[in-house]
Amino acid sequence: MRPPGNAYGFDLFSADGQRLASYAAIEPAWLGDDKFVAYKHTAQTSETIQTDIEAIVGDARDGSVTDTTFPCCNPIPNGSGATVVFWFPAHPGSPLERPQFSVWSDGTSTAPQAGFPFEWTAWSPSGDKLIIQHPFGSNPPPGSEGWLEVRAWPGLNSIYQGDHNRSTGSVAFDPSGAYLAYQNPDPRALADDHQTKPRRATGSRRPPGVSSRPS
Repeated sequence: MRPPGNAYGFDLFSADGQRLASYAAIEPAWLGDDKFVAYKHTAQTSETIQTDIEAIVGDARDGSVTDTTFPCCNPIPNGSGATVVFWFPAHPGSPLERPQFSVWSDGTSTAPQAGFPFEWTAWSPSGDKLIIQHPFGSNPPPGSEGWLEVRAWPGLNSIYQGDHNRSTGSVAFDPSGAYLAYQNPDPRALADDHQTKPRRATGSRRPPGVSSRPS
């Protein structure tokens, strides 16, 4: 027998495992402690152009739901009211040849920016910095390698850029958000007179203008 659940949406549970509500929506993203946004499962989506689609905003405290529109697609929230979405080129030769992203906050979206957020750990723990990856070449597919950039939020000002000619491995902020550790897949980074086998290095960088101590 199939366990109870929502086959065309998602279920909301309390911390002690009690089912609170079911929603006919997909890809929920928390806007804050109690509110979330999710796309209606009947919405027409597009992951290749910037567009707003039908969605709901729900309140976990009272179960209320409000209809809205929300940018598509692949939402990654920062937990403090902002959500980054991104889209990739439809196919080689399409008008959009590079992935782009935008940040939604308080009902408005920023202008499209080049690049896409680095996986689901793109936001710093405090939600004030965003890791962006810039893939090499035109019409890159999702998952393409590229160089790293850190943007500040709000404003999306660039506060750190890695080597534009070198791809990046795993990337993560420390709990304070003051430091950024990432792998450099280029074995030449560790080349010296005593090294005979290439190996990957893990480095720690602090974006310029970022305090080494949590505020």
